[in-house]
Amino acid sequence: MNPPSPAGELPGRPLESGSAAPLANAPVSSLDEHPEKTPLEVGVDLVVAAEGISPEEVLPQVKDRPPRRPLIFSRRVQLPVVLFLLTCFSTWFAGATLWMPVHYLYYSVGWQDLVLFGVAIPIPASLDFMGLRQVLYAHWWDGLIFMICVQLILFSHEMGHYLYALYYRVRCTLPIFIPLPIAPTGTMGAVIAMEGHKANRKQIFDIGIGGPIAGLCLAVPILWLGARDLNLDAPPGGGLAMDLPPAIRWLIDTLHPGKLGETNLVWFSQANSCFIAGWFGFILTALNMMPVSQLDGGHVTYTLWGKGAHWVARAFMVFVVAYMAFDWPAHSAGVLMAVLVLFIGTDHPPTSDDKVPIGWFRCVLGHASLIIPIICFTPKLLVFE
Repeated sequence: MNPPSPAGELPGRPLESGSAAPLANAPVSSLDEHPEKTPLEVGVDLVVAAEGISPEEVLPQVKDRPPRRPLIFSRRVQLPVVLFLLTCFSTWFAGATLWMPVHYLYYSVGWQDLVLFGVAIPIPASLDFMGLRQVLYAHWWDGLIFMICVQLILFSHEMGHYLYALYYRVRCTLPIFIPLPIAPTGTMGAVIAMEGHKANRKQIFDIGIGGPIAGLCLAVPILWLGARDLNLDAPPGGGLAMDLPPAIRWLIDTLHPGKLGETNLVWFSQANSCFIAGWFGFILTALNMMPVSQLDGGHVTYTLWGKGAHWVARAFMVFVVAYMAFDWPAHSAGVLMAVLVLFIGTDHPPTSDDKVPIGWFRCVLGHASLIIPIICFTPKLLVFE
């Protein structure tokens, strides 16, 4: 076994006679003279200066380093981008078909009855997309405006969550849009998944309230533009009508006094792309602000009232289920939302620190935001002719 090398000797380079080890004779003040460097970096500099060699001979080199995959090709980016593009198409398609995509798709198919065991089952027999092509060609511009307005509202809402999550270093996904081309609106909205249990009380409040405020900042002017251009003198038609939340009813009564009368409906034949997009933005914001589970409203109420918010959420869900059961056909559209909330759980999970103070401003803002589901939501949503 070879004896250990003397201090300062490098592999393959014996220490010259009469020369002291460079690190041993290094001045003590070397570290103080370079506070921005680590001790290892200072030591390497001294060896390089004393021996006249390159740093690569002192520090080991890491070879065969795997190349970093570009961010654009990572899975966590691919899926949100693809879903965003699909939602752009589905919202354009909904608007270009005058918010009746199912109607035009259904009548593009020729149906015939297949009788099995005495039961007539409709099956497709022929395809004729002439009517669909005509309506898409005639109203592609309406679809484009609707797509832009809806995507702007959804994107701003989700960015309100996403940017706060980045600010607080809470890991989350990019906004995930949900296309639904057979729906009148072409989409079910968008979501963000995050590690909420790693955020404290103040952080989860800001992340939760940021989305609705950002979304309404665009939904309100878009709705105002659409309400200003409503054609309430047109006869009801289109097969569908939008029931109006109190806030939208007040806006229409201000811009068009006496035009609505006793009815609380605006028919699709009377509406325009901006109005329907703004109406949809109000409804989605109100749904997200319901004080239950891990919805935005659930985040707010939990940070305000702690575990007391659990009792509010449970009572709220009992009321919702009873209300839908009492008038089942009219409120069947809310069943999916109610089932999803019950599946996730009505109680909001604890934060990483429930004792962090949120301050008086957040307290006032949080209580004021609870009026959003009251003035921006209507239980009927859509009325079918």
